[in-house]
Amino acid sequence: MIGDLLFGAAVLLTGAILLVWHVAEWRSAQRRTLDPGDLAFGRRRFRRRVETSSLILLLGVAVLFGSAFDVLNVFYWAAVLLVLLGIVLLAGADVLALHCHYGRKQHGDRVQLARLLLLLRRSSREPRTNGEPRDQNPRPVDEA
Repeated sequence: MIGDLLFGAAVLLTGAILLVWHVAEWRSAQRRTLDPGDLAFGRRRFRRRVETSSLILLLGVAVLFGSAFDVLNVFYWAAVLLVLLGIVLLAGADVLALHCHYGRKQHGDRVQLARLLLLLRRSSREPRTNGEPRDQNPRPVDEA
């Protein structure tokens, strides 16, 4: 009984800490200058994480009061397991979204890097003119 209360309180406290942390992170992200794509991704990530933290809070309450429902014990714990499954699915969705979002950004950075390298290679092949325009029709030098 005491173990159930301590575990339930620990889960409840963890959910509350995560919820406060996610709200603080979101406010910080809104103050920073992010591009619109990052801000939209951050908004969706914030929503997923708040839902997950809320489910962790609910799980903590369920563990705290789990021994109070003796008659419907099986159904109660089945519902608790469904909440736990929801937490796992939301966490998996968060990991997948992070992977996709930053994978797209990394691909875009690689494409931009390749373009810049190509531009650098092209410019290093051209003769240097010290800022003067190059003569399009070079004249042969008279040998006297």
